[in-house]
Amino acid sequence: MLRLRPYKAEDAETIISWCRDEVSFRKWTADRYESFPITAEDMNRKYLDNNGDCDEADNFFPFTAFDENGIAGHLIMRYLDAEKSHIRFGFVIVDDSRRGQGYGRKMLFLALDYAFNIFKAKKVDLGVFENNPPAMKCYRAAGFKPCNERVMDLLGEKWKCIDMEIKREDYFCSKAIKGLHHVSMKCADPKLFEKALSFYKDILGFAEERRWDQGVMLKSGWEGESSFPARIEIFCNGEGVKALGAVRHFALCTDKVDELAAKVEEAGYEVFIKPKDNVVPSKPEFHARLAFFYGPLGEQVELFNPK
Repeated sequence: MLRLRPYKAEDAETIISWCRDEVSFRKWTADRYESFPITAEDMNRKYLDNNGDCDEADNFFPFTAFDENGIAGHLIMRYLDAEKSHIRFGFVIVDDSRRGQGYGRKMLFLALDYAFNIFKAKKVDLGVFENNPPAMKCYRAAGFKPCNERVMDLLGEKWKCIDMEIKREDYFCSKAIKGLHHVSMKCADPKLFEKALSFYKDILGFAEERRWDQGVMLKSGWEGESSFPARIEIFCNGEGVKALGAVRHFALCTDKVDELAAKVEEAGYEVFIKPKDNVVPSKPEFHARLAFFYGPLGEQVELFNPK
């Protein structure tokens, strides 16, 4: 499993070995080093002694990606604004013996998670040269989009550099699973139904979102960043409580119901309700596309796309 950790001085020797000629070296570093080749000492001097050539002390963060086979990739992050909301990725590189195997995309996902969830960045960008199509493809796969073009003088030539960015809201919206939509519960006793309804509304502060003949949907009053508000669905008809317990299933909110249901089925799990459009006869009427499958522990999971 690929993971990300802070860069260590001993990583340098391995990382610089991945650029075997000056063209690939310049695609990686642009004009950030005066000459090629560089030594591990050169890299550590820039990173550890000179703070990546950044003026502010708390502004430069080098990372190394690794798995059970050792170091697999490397990149740095640095802030571009005083508010620390805009992060720039740089020196992005993957072990040349592992390229084309998805390591770059996986490393970028880890780095984006860190930038948006830990650093709370509002935007992340990077630069890639037009003569480096594999890197461009990798960045696009991770969700980056072109936003600017400029020209740099390198190796006696004019190289077009394309800046690419991904904004916080676009990153979270690109996730297949948006969050937990609701938890569904069932009780056998009408009095118990009213007790549960009172508990979630009066004690925990849920609001009644919609009601139908045999159930109710409650919605929390708080909507977390990039997530859906918590919901509780309670049925009062009581069927199946002893067999399945009070919690019947949990629902994952996604706009990729059909795609994920196919992936689940391909993995060998039973999709016992195929993707379909459904209408809850509530007031107001509620439309959704959904599918149900049994998970690896026998749990019932709903893929749910509210319309």
